Amino acid sequence: MDTQIEIFKNVRAVSSLVAVAGVHGQPALLMRRAGLHDIPGKLLLSASLPQALARVRHYLGETATGRPLLTEQIS
Repeated sequence: MDTQIEIFKNVRAVSSLVAVAGVHGQPALLMRRAGLHDIPGKLLLSASLPQALARVRHYLGETATGRPLLTEQIS
């Protein structure tokens, strides 16, 4: 778990989105104690896989079905 916490703490330095789903109990407590929290555009912590997928799709600009949110081009 210590290795994962270090990776998550360094997530600000990379240009990737990390989504963590389904962390409960002691691992969730350790993550909170380590100061891990949502970082918009970098780290998404979600209670379940469906919630994480919805949040990632929202971040990518898609609906829950995978279709783009915008159907018309913005002028």
